[in-house]
Amino acid sequence: MKRILSLALAFAMLLTCTALTAASAESSDTLVVLPYMTSENLNPYAGFGIDKVVRTQLFNSLWQYDENGQGVACLAESWEDSEDGTSVTVHLRQDVTFSDGTPFNADAVVFTYGIAANSAALGYTTQSVISKVEKVDDFTVVLYKAAPYASVKEFCVEYLPIVSPTAYQADPEGFSTNPVGTGAYVLDQVRAGSYKLSVTCPDGLMFTRYSATGREMRSILTAEGRRTASKSITLEPGDLLEKQHVGLMREATIEGVAFLDANYNGVYDEGEATLAGVEVEVSKLNGDKVADVETGEDGVFRATSLRSGEYKVRVILPTGGYTFTATVDRDTAGNWFKARSGRRENTVDGVTVQTGETVQMQVGAILPGTISGVCYLVRLMQGVSYNVPIMTYHIGF
Repeated sequence: MKRILSLALAFAMLLTCTALTAASAESSDTLVVLPYMTSENLNPYAGFGIDKVVRTQLFNSLWQYDENGQGVACLAESWEDSEDGTSVTVHLRQDVTFSDGTPFNADAVVFTYGIAANSAALGYTTQSVISKVEKVDDFTVVLYKAAPYASVKEFCVEYLPIVSPTAYQADPEGFSTNPVGTGAYVLDQVRAGSYKLSVTCPDGLMFTRYSATGREMRSILTAEGRRTASKSITLEPGDLLEKQHVGLMREATIEGVAFLDANYNGVYDEGEATLAGVEVEVSKLNGDKVADVETGEDGVFRATSLRSGEYKVRVILPTGGYTFTATVDRDTAGNWFKARSGRRENTVDGVTVQTGETVQMQVGAILPGTISGVCYLVRLMQGVSYNVPIMTYHIGF
């Protein structure tokens, strides 16, 4: 008699529960699995959305792993390799039925291989290991290797669970929620639970602001400074969760280039080198940081997903003696940051952006040079010249 499998969909944090619940199977006819991933589609050939623990309870393969990780008999009763190593003849068990009562036989193996070989998710992988499957009689099949070194047994364990041809052909789409295999359990229900709703905004768009008055029409995601956000949602049996709106708006951007100012004019002139490793932080006037980026080899920085408003931009130059060059008017394509004695960072306040606007600002730096030496007084004593140091000097620029 088939036992009952019940799924409770949950987050990865419940992974440790899997072994505990699976271990109780020996003392109960009902197995509750808390999978590490939400198994919304239980068709093993529709993609990679089925949890492996769930799959192995519902379906069997020709072989299975033993405690040492070796492929041993499961639906295959015996087998032999051909002399040239290009095929495996498999003799099937004759005492197995699917959970829908239909018999397991060679036709089921051939049918399952056909689904796998033509699936978008597993087709290429399947055909690179097994080139074809032929029926010899009702309980004998030949698996032809795509290459002599192909690991047929291991592949079948991992990727070729046998499905009921009758159930699959009757309702291919419904098979995802009503799977039929030869496993120890049949699916009873997929319980409600916790889900993670993730949204990634298209380029140029960001999440809208939180609305205190929008009620059920307000956006459930309002993250600032990034294009991807998520929200946990809990569903109970029979729940219909409506009006989970996500509001988007055009983003504002602050971008520019960090450059080495060769002529110390504060302007980013053609041919001047760019500076990598410059940290750029964008914060609201209340101090909340909304962006933190660093220039690459091209010197470019770009703080995106900003809402309209006023910001302050803090820049930290790399170590190694760098300081800021001369400043220019903000309407000019040049440096906005004033040099500070002994410091390699500074902040510009009052950077205003509007919705959809891109504000350009540059960071100009120099690597100061040094002239140093000794001033000395020449004295004559008994015809001999003596040089007496009276002052050292050090000029940095």
